Amino acid sequence: MSLALNENTREHVASILQDLLTDAIDLALNLKQAHWNIRGPQFRALHLHLDEADTQVREIADGLAERMVALDMPADGRARTVADDSSLAPFPPGMISCEEAIRHLVDQFDGAIAASRKARERLSEIDAVSEDLVIQGLHVLEKQRWMLAAQLEHTRSS
Repeated sequence: MSLALNENTREHVASILQDLLTDAIDLALNLKQAHWNIRGPQFRALHLHLDEADTQVREIADGLAERMVALDMPADGRARTVADDSSLAPFPPGMISCEEAIRHLVDQFDGAIAASRKARERLSEIDAVSEDLVIQGLHVLEKQRWMLAAQLEHTRSS
C-alpha cells in the first residue's frame, strides 16, 4: 500500500483519532441511554432530539474509524475499549429527569469538544485530512451541545 504519510506519522494520527473514536462511541451510547430513560415535561421533544444527536455522533465515529483504516491502522470500537478508555464522565444509570439528562449530556459534549479541539491542534501540523475530519466533527458536536444547552436555558427561565 502506498500512502503519503510514513508509518510513524500514521500511527501517531491513528492514536489521536482512536481517542476521539472512543469518546464518540461513548457519547453515542450515552445519548441512547438518555433517550430510553428520560422522564419529564420535555420528554417527547428531547426523546426525538436525542435520536438525531445519536445518529450524528455515530456518523462522526464512523468517519474517524474509516480514516484510521484508510491510513492502514486498525480502529477499536469494542465495548471494553470504550469502557476502559473513554475520557467522558460516566452517565448515571436508571431513570433520569429531562433536565438532569441534558446537564450530563452537555458536560459530555463539553468533554468531547475539548478533546476534539486538542486533537485538531495536534493534527494541524501532521495530517490536514484528519484535521479536516475533526473540524467537521466539531461542527456537529458544538451544534448538538448548543441545542441541548438551549433547552436548559428554557427550563431555567420558566
